[in-house]
Amino acid sequence: MTVSASPRTLERGPRCAGADDVKLYSVAAIALATLLGSPLAGAFVMQHNFNVLGRRHQSFRLWGIAISLFVAAFFICAFLPETFGAQLLIVLETLVMSVYAKRSFAGSVELQGKAFYSNWRVVGICLLLLLVMLVAIIEVTLFLNLF
Repeated sequence: MTVSASPRTLERGPRCAGADDVKLYSVAAIALATLLGSPLAGAFVMQHNFNVLGRRHQSFRLWGIAISLFVAAFFICAFLPETFGAQLLIVLETLVMSVYAKRSFAGSVELQGKAFYSNWRVVGICLLLLLVMLVAIIEVTLFLNLF
């Protein structure tokens, strides 16, 4: 069975329910996700904004920055003495991600009139990501103890 579409139907295109009511994450929420989770959590939250705003082409640079910050922090922590706190690295990661978010979204006309998600949602995302990272660390540790 074939279905023919009239030109008027093709012009409108398919619509999702609530497509105009899509919420975004604020710049403060992106900084909070980076602070609590990691640059990966901040990138996950920022990726949602890029997808909603139709800027998927910027995701490659976003994930490159987030993964680079994440890996660099691990390498730097490996060479720092134990008495040196890692809080400085966490603050620097948060600063880099928040500056990138401000440059990407703060002056954007696309954000005018949009609603933002609650920061509690960001806390939940960070907790889930930290749980996944904890399981991965435990699995890698168990695997390395086999040898």
